[in-house]
Amino acid sequence: MAHSSDRYAFYIARLLSKKLEGIITPAENEELERWRAMSQANNDLYELWNDRQRISAMLGRYAGIDSARAEKEGRRRIGDSGKRPLRRALRIGAAAACVAVAVTVSLLVTGNRQEDRIADALATADGYPVPVLILEDGTKIPIDDMPSGVHALPENVGKPGAASLVYNAEEAAADENISLHTLQVPRGRQLDVVLPDGTQVWLNADSRIHFPTRFEDGDRTVHLEGEAYFSVTKQAGRPFNVSLPQGTITARGTEFNVTGYERSAVSATLVSGAIDFKSESGRTVSLKPGQRAKYDRGSDGIEVEDVNVKPHIAWRDNIFHFDGHTLAEIARELERWYDVRFEFAQPLLRELRLSVHVGREETLETLLGLFEKGSHARFAIRDEVVTVTTS
Repeated sequence: MAHSSDRYAFYIARLLSKKLEGIITPAENEELERWRAMSQANNDLYELWNDRQRISAMLGRYAGIDSARAEKEGRRRIGDSGKRPLRRALRIGAAAACVAVAVTVSLLVTGNRQEDRIADALATADGYPVPVLILEDGTKIPIDDMPSGVHALPENVGKPGAASLVYNAEEAAADENISLHTLQVPRGRQLDVVLPDGTQVWLNADSRIHFPTRFEDGDRTVHLEGEAYFSVTKQAGRPFNVSLPQGTITARGTEFNVTGYERSAVSATLVSGAIDFKSESGRTVSLKPGQRAKYDRGSDGIEVEDVNVKPHIAWRDNIFHFDGHTLAEIARELERWYDVRFEFAQPLLRELRLSVHVGREETLETLLGLFEKGSHARFAIRDEVVTVTTS
């Protein structure tokens, strides 16, 4: 048997699961002991697995998950067609199997502490990636009813909801140590966080934000990749900066949306207050409420236009609001939410303009059906690829 193979890793994970359930055979237990004796890392993982209190805490979250629920959730997300797979990973049925997945991943990954490996695996063990808080030392804490037996949130961080975090301002001010935290939101999810200064941030799918656990005197700066809505707490003499690869947005007490998924472009939509956008080359524009700035990195051009802000911030309320958007623009947003990829049979279809206002809890098939009723475009989904053709 090739002990270095992925198949062997799954085999050991199954043996560990059977041992936990008390159904391992003598021959299987002998094989497990041989694996345990191979290295200190194997022994450490074995000991972690046999810490029943910790494993019970890990399993607690998954005890109610079953295959019927898995299929229902998968069909809700994508649709009910039997012609293709549901989503890349359905929710895992048995609790022991969930931790077996975690163990398997830890067997295949090297260089991290055992609990970090388990935490990484549990972040996707229920079938869907979840938002993750990354501490300065690299520790990853899934933000989705994380089992207490793995990593707990820092003392100054509260969790009022399944996808919400709050940094305690008083505790942050009293802490002399400042560390950098990162929040990472995968495709198909969103999260909101109250920063140490009271500023509230909503992160859209496929986004990351880096921020300190305490803002020092002077400017307050965070780093963003992706899309976020900011409600900035006003503090006299302390502007709030959002740093992006394409430039910097400065605010002093305002609400605005920033979209910066593409490194070649960024847009900022102002809801209230005032913001300045400064490109990496030094070009600067100021926005008034109801205005949107679009910056093109290639031409170093900044375009400012008056807009209806609602379509640009609807995602914060879990709504798709497309108002004459091109199908190419719509496809990019749907790819991030449903974790699919769009392919266009004809280039002109990318310029087709569509309008729809619907909740993001709708299945992809339902949404595409609405598009078909209002246009000549036709959509086919296979293996998570959406092919766009014309009737």
